Amino acid sequence: MKRNRFFALCLAFVMTLSLAACGNSEVPADSAPAELEEPKSSENPQLEVLEWNLAATLAEDHPMTIALNAFADAFAEETAGRVQIKVYPNMMLGSETEQVEMARAGTAAMVVGGLSTLAVYDDGLSVYSLPYIFRSYDDCEEYLSDSEYGDNIWESFRQLTNLRFVALELNGARCLSTKNVQVQSVKDLNGVKIRCMDAPLWQDVFTAFGAVPVPIAFTELYVALQTGVVEGQDNPINVSYAQKFYEVQKNIYKTEHNYNTTFVLINDDCWNQLTADEQAVFNDLVDEYLYDYYYELYWPYEGEAIQVMEEAGVRIWEQDEFDIQSFWDAADGMINEKYMTNAAYADSINSIREYFQF
Repeated sequence: MKRNRFFALCLAFVMTLSLAACGNSEVPADSAPAELEEPKSSENPQLEVLEWNLAATLAEDHPMTIALNAFADAFAEETAGRVQIKVYPNMMLGSETEQVEMARAGTAAMVVGGLSTLAVYDDGLSVYSLPYIFRSYDDCEEYLSDSEYGDNIWESFRQLTNLRFVALELNGARCLSTKNVQVQSVKDLNGVKIRCMDAPLWQDVFTAFGAVPVPIAFTELYVALQTGVVEGQDNPINVSYAQKFYEVQKNIYKTEHNYNTTFVLINDDCWNQLTADEQAVFNDLVDEYLYDYYYELYWPYEGEAIQVMEEAGVRIWEQDEFDIQSFWDAADGMINEKYMTNAAYADSINSIREYFQF
């Protein structure tokens, strides 16, 4: 496991006609010559050409989408055109949940999904969204994608969903932002309305920080910040930049209370259509493009985001400029009180603490 949607009716019609399990194209029988056969690989004529769809979530110009396209191009080249992957960015094929369901069914061969979406299938995954459960990017990646614990997590998930882990990509760390309230410690959040995701865990997080959590849909967040329905929010810096939240916020605090993890998954039946050599090439290209190349693109992208926001008058607060310890302590208290009393969560929390010796 190394580093392991009106969506137009016409598109739905095209998908119905053209998307077979694991992405092979079909021609309606009444329009096909009797002699028409499935396309064969030019390198090995005994192997069918595989035409796969990859359902992605972020915009076409986001580093993650760019890396996915580069991976798809490289894999097509390395397999002499036998495996052709078309990337659909920006949730073109439906909501994130709908896209994951497509991948489970094999209509899409591969999919990109966030932890909150995947936790619908395995509630145990929710534990990895707890604040400060990991202390660094490296810890998060190592535990979830490059350890025996990670192997067991994703094997269990594969058995539940028919989706096999491909890669974990970190899309920034969630950081608190505010408009008029300046925060030096969690005490300054007492009674302050902060937007949160509509999930009990995230309401617990901001309650622990002393704030009043207000669930608001992501698509409504900009207006809620602009009109003062809420004072602040939390998102990775690159998201606050891309969604222009910095236009209606004055402060961003690098609380980094959660690492925004995105997972690339492949339908297990599609995976098994690959030869052993193709699977090995696939994994090598995952390391090269979905890890190394992605991060080569991501860090300058986040740096540009910080520069633009600072030039717009937003102050970016580093952790040594406010009482980060108060956030750590509040999070630990909440976890110990609400989550360590649940055996399903406690086992996972303890395994992380044991693994990293903290």
